[in-house]
Amino acid sequence: MEGAAEALDFEQAAVLRDRLKALTFIQGSQAINAQGVGDADIFALASKSGQVGIQAFFIRGGQNWGHRAFFPTHTSELEEAEVFSSFLAQFYEDVPPARTILLDRVLPDSELLAEAFSEKAGRKVELQMPQRGDRKRLVDQATRNAVEALDRRLAESTTQGKLLREVADLFDLAEPPQRIEIYDNSHIQGTNALGAMVVAGPEGFQKGQFRKFNIKRAETAPGD
Repeated sequence: MEGAAEALDFEQAAVLRDRLKALTFIQGSQAINAQGVGDADIFALASKSGQVGIQAFFIRGGQNWGHRAFFPTHTSELEEAEVFSSFLAQFYEDVPPARTILLDRVLPDSELLAEAFSEKAGRKVELQMPQRGDRKRLVDQATRNAVEALDRRLAESTTQGKLLREVADLFDLAEPPQRIEIYDNSHIQGTNALGAMVVAGPEGFQKGQFRKFNIKRAETAPGD
């Protein structure tokens, strides 16, 4: 971070600063006693500049099994509670819910979600908004992480937007590109031809858009 600041790369220094702060928060969450929590999934939502960040902690057997930040896309007409409920419903489509789901707020359809998750899991699942104790501290930690993760996301988006504007200027485009596809082909001495595509846009590289292609037609194989 100091090296970036000395080089007058203040944007990069700010990103590094935010990442260091996030690591401090994560270490703090590990220091909280989760023994009494048992099995729980913890979610907290932060919103800023029209974007939403959701931080998740996963506690199993009183141990921190990991964490992840999500940035669900949504229309501006949706309220935060609607975005949160929709996210949870989609998240647990392919993931078994913990017995307890701790949230930073009460959702209007909490009972419906709990009923749906219980039916899916074949056991009772509860949605709770803790008011005190270690559960409350874990939710508060998730809230702080959600804010930090969203701030980093917005900072990186700003940097990415600047890069895309420079691309537009370089190629004399009317506006910054929203999607850039990058292709690479490789082979082993003319055999086993393989192609790959990565996609970049305003949010950076889109991991879900990665594609790999097996080139089977002889006339399309590289001849070098």
